[in-house]
Amino acid sequence: MRHIRVAFDAVRARPEMIALLGIHPLSPEVEYGWIEPSEPILTIGGESLMGVSRFWEKPDYALAKILRARGCLWNSFVMVTPVRALLNTIQGAVGEIYSAFSQLHPLLGTGAESQAATGLYQHLKDSNFSYEVLALWPERFAVIKVDGVMWSDLGEPQRVMALSKRIEESRVRVNG
Repeated sequence: MRHIRVAFDAVRARPEMIALLGIHPLSPEVEYGWIEPSEPILTIGGESLMGVSRFWEKPDYALAKILRARGCLWNSFVMVTPVRALLNTIQGAVGEIYSAFSQLHPLLGTGAESQAATGLYQHLKDSNFSYEVLALWPERFAVIKVDGVMWSDLGEPQRVMALSKRIEESRVRVNG
């Protein structure tokens, strides 16, 4: 929670910023996105927020080893930002999608909302946030390095099982 508090304090100080939690990598993971930090841009409570030089999406094993050795971080996709900063970034990157959703705003909470949203999604082109938003403007993001936290993207059953095993192994070590 200390990292989240730092992120909130950072975006209060710089409301145009999107703060990401970057996880210290335990392995050269090929199924995660990676963040390549740049220079420190802000210090809050003794924690440095670094700029983002580049995002790397699901690199192959050789590149993941290089990224890990260079001090890159796993992208947790945990973001703290004022809504306006995120919307401005989305609007600038994928303006057509932003405009399409903006048209739904007057219908929110009305009987027409469900039908309009269904129609929107039926005609919406596929999009990838990592490639179309993150990669386009890394300078709008800052990253906080998170150490000492057991983290995993639980998007696949084998990840859930691997995390369960890591937790059990930790308990055995702690309990002797």
